[in-house]
Amino acid sequence: MEQLSIPQMNSEPETTNKTRIASFCYAILLTVLAYLLWTSMFQQNTLLFWISAAVLFTATLIFGLVLGAKPNPVNCVLYLCGVVYAMHAWINGLYFASLYVYAHAIVLTYALFVLSLFGNHNRALRTGTFILDAIKAVFIYPFIRFVTYFTSLFHWKERSKRIGKTVLFVLIGVAAALILGLIAIALLSFDSRFAALVKIDFQLEDVPEAFLKLLLSVPAAAILFSAFRSSREKKLDAFSTPEKADAIGSRVKKIPSVVFLIPAITLLAIYGLFFFSQWDIYTGAFSGVLPEAYTAAEYARSGFFELCAVAAINAALCTSFTVFARKSNSAWTVVKKIVNTLFAIATLILIVTALSKLALYIQRFDLTYTRFFVAILLFLFTVGFITLILSQWIRRVRVMPVLVVCVALLLLAAPFCNVRGRIAKYNVDRYLDRAAQSETDNRIDLWYLTDDLGDAAIPEAIRLLESGKLSEEDANWLRETMQKNYHALKEYDTSCHTLASRRALNALNVFFGEPKQ
Repeated sequence: MEQLSIPQMNSEPETTNKTRIASFCYAILLTVLAYLLWTSMFQQNTLLFWISAAVLFTATLIFGLVLGAKPNPVNCVLYLCGVVYAMHAWINGLYFASLYVYAHAIVLTYALFVLSLFGNHNRALRTGTFILDAIKAVFIYPFIRFVTYFTSLFHWKERSKRIGKTVLFVLIGVAAALILGLIAIALLSFDSRFAALVKIDFQLEDVPEAFLKLLLSVPAAAILFSAFRSSREKKLDAFSTPEKADAIGSRVKKIPSVVFLIPAITLLAIYGLFFFSQWDIYTGAFSGVLPEAYTAAEYARSGFFELCAVAAINAALCTSFTVFARKSNSAWTVVKKIVNTLFAIATLILIVTALSKLALYIQRFDLTYTRFFVAILLFLFTVGFITLILSQWIRRVRVMPVLVVCVALLLLAAPFCNVRGRIAKYNVDRYLDRAAQSETDNRIDLWYLTDDLGDAAIPEAIRLLESGKLSEEDANWLRETMQKNYHALKEYDTSCHTLASRRALNALNVFFGEPKQ
């Protein structure tokens, strides 16, 4: 007796239909978010920038999960990085960088985030594979599926074509109604009662800018969509494998090791002579004792930039040695490891000396944003060379992943550290300490405090003014400056306020006897 075969339901059309609908909705959402990001950059609106970037990363994560992505520690960290980097702009304002710089950081983080979302990143913690992953995420994925943004909007299967057209026409109708409605409101706002009723700040002069932002939004959304689609389809899966990295490495390792060893040994001999001849002068930074014939400014500045330049040259030489030196026998390999280790140790001594000089200079002449970032850069140099020493003798230690993690952690922590406010607090504390000790040459750069450090320094400027330790002339100038800042902050639109400007406005409200905003 024949068995009746029950036809199996094919779930592939449903899966395809779900994918098409999700891609269509994601493409529309990317267009809206790209428009909002361009608007925030045109208007320098940090709050809108942060919200748009946070929605971009969150929506990408949600759509990725709908389409089969599996969360992993790498994309979770990159998700946090993207949201926090955008938050940095809102918390600290534009004193660190313009929104265009923040936007580049967001796009770079988004590309790496999307790459890892569908597991396309290489889990081997090696410099070569990391670089290839970065190239694939930033320069290949955003462009190889560029046209899929447009096909996801207009290309539908026959069974869902009617739904797609209906949704598309509805969206076109909504966009047309929005544009025509804004134009009509702008024309009818000559009547004060109608203008007060609608309260929409839109003029006919804004139409070209809105059209330009819309034109820029389409290719930006297409690039973001291409990165997402390429990662989901796992394009160029073999591009960044360890075997590919090894093959590229073997092709570039063509220079004999002796080419690097001769200048390296020569420089090591020069460094040894330098340390021996200048030991008492350059180690004075550690004890804080000034050598004879040096003022504090001359001593702190003497050789500082030269030491930093030498450290950078050493880093470049060690990198070139590792990347381009031809693989030799075991004896040459041991020699290369010893030379790299000695180079790293010599450089660490130079870096610590430079840090000591910088600390002495900050102690005498207060802290600035530039000096703070130089200290961070020297710290990263220190971490890099310590990792280099370890990597010479422990195979699993890799320099590039360690530096990337350190930079990511610093950037994640930066928005919450109130760097400019802490710099202002340090300078005010130092000034008040010197005043308490009745030091004769006690000065503070009020212009740097109130102008260069921005809104984050206003609470500390008020504390300095209330301390009564300033001269009458300086106190009057600072009070007038606070009054000008107060009037300027009160004129801010609500959306233009950053967290630092809100704190500053609240502090000024208390100082001038008005209620907090």
